Amino acid sequence: MNCLAFIPVILLWMLVTVQNTYCAEATYQGKTASYWKGAATDADEKQREKAVPAMKSLGDMAELKRLLRDECRDVRVCAANALGDMGEPAVPVLLSINKGPGPRDVDAVLAALAKIGAPAVPGIAELLRDANPNRHYFGAIAAEKLGPVAKSTVPELTRMLNDPWAYRREAGASALGSIGPDAASAIPALVKLLADPEKSVQLRAIMVLGKIGPAAIPALLVVVKEGKQSARNACWALSVVGESAIPAVSKLLTDRDSSVHALGASTLGWMGPKAKSAVPLLFPLLRSKDTESRRAAVEALGRIGPDAKAAIDELTPLLKDSTAEVREAAAQAITLIKTPSTGESPETMH
Repeated sequence: MNCLAFIPVILLWMLVTVQNTYCAEATYQGKTASYWKGAATDADEKQREKAVPAMKSLGDMAELKRLLRDECRDVRVCAANALGDMGEPAVPVLLSINKGPGPRDVDAVLAALAKIGAPAVPGIAELLRDANPNRHYFGAIAAEKLGPVAKSTVPELTRMLNDPWAYRREAGASALGSIGPDAASAIPALVKLLADPEKSVQLRAIMVLGKIGPAAIPALLVVVKEGKQSARNACWALSVVGESAIPAVSKLLTDRDSSVHALGASTLGWMGPKAKSAVPLLFPLLRSKDTESRRAAVEALGRIGPDAKAAIDELTPLLKDSTAEVREAAAQAITLIKTPSTGESPETMH
């Protein structure tokens, strides 16, 4: 028989084989996609949880999106983790948690976005630009979770500082603080928050300006020297900036405007032991005619602690000061200098 007669049969067999290969249902751990889809809707939460890695393996993003809203927290967390493993394609699904009613596990979603990292930033920025301001809050806390990687969202976060709702202003500020020095363009807007009607927003702005660091020093000094109501908050922010602010703050001690002398001393005091290099600069204020300046310098030396031991001889005469509050402050300062540091932070001393 001519071998050519078998060619059509062979070709038909090859076609059927290829069709069977590509039409076969996908499987995970030996079970079909249909089986796992059924498990994902099973009444037993353990079965639904077991279905999550299958959905990840099969690339079923729609099913994972539904499981993000599952009534069982373990299932929701598992779904978020799976989406985090899937990378950039999962970002829209994770961000959709901010829309619509139903159970959600925000912390798990934020952790998943952080796992994805930089590829998640464009989606977060889009959320921050959403026409619905209620969605900006979630965008801000997502940006905060990513930290410096989310620096491209600084313009959107800065706009949030003008939001009419305090919790959103605070969230925007927190995210900027997480970004750190790369958020320097937000300094003018953050300085305005030092006078915010809400105390919690003021405190957040103080800490965020401190995290942004040296770039914030000039703007904060302007607030101090202008004698604004928020001057004390600006000084606290300078203390959070830390050692790099000491040269500029030290100049306040000899400023022509004596009203800022006490603020400068207080700022150094809030820095604690970090301000030990400024100890001698505080001595002239101990002899000031202004009671507030003397008291502030005394308290600052006490807060610097044992590193200010050279001040004891300077402080001793103030135990007989004409003002009771200065005498009391001097006694306390000498005690603090002679004992180990308590590790007080600016928050506890403001």
